[in-house]
Amino acid sequence: MSGQGVTIRAGKSPRGWSGARAGQRVGRLRVMRRAAGGAPRSIDKGRMMAYRPRLFEPIEIRGVRARNRVWVSPMCQWAAGADGLVRPWHHVNYLSYAAGGAGLVMFESTAVAAIGRLATGDLGLWNDAQVE
Repeated sequence: MSGQGVTIRAGKSPRGWSGARAGQRVGRLRVMRRAAGGAPRSIDKGRMMAYRPRLFEPIEIRGVRARNRVWVSPMCQWAAGADGLVRPWHHVNYLSYAAGGAGLVMFESTAVAAIGRLATGDLGLWNDAQVE
C-alpha cells in the first residue's frame, strides 16, 4: 500500500491491518498491488468492484449444473440405524449445507450390501425401502 510515502503490502501489515486487500483503503492509505517488476501499481476501483472469483460462478458438468463451485465433499457421518435408512438428522444436516449456499452436496458413504458397510451407521441401498 502506498500513500504519504508509506508502503504496506496487501495482507501483511506491521500495524494490525492484516487482511487488507489490493484496492482497499485503510485510513488515508490505499492498498497497492506490486507489478511483475516489483514497482507498486494502483488498482482501478471499477476493476476491483467488477472482480468476481470463479469460485462463485455457476458450472455445468455433463448436464449437471451447480450454482457455484463450493462443494461439500462426502463424509462418513454414521447416523443411519441398523436398517441403513435415512433419518431426519440426514435431512437437516444436508439441507443446511444446501441452504447455506453450497453449489453441490455429495452424500455420505452408502453401502450396496449390508455386509459391505464400513460401520453400523452407514446408509444402505440394498433394499427398496432404502431407495425411497
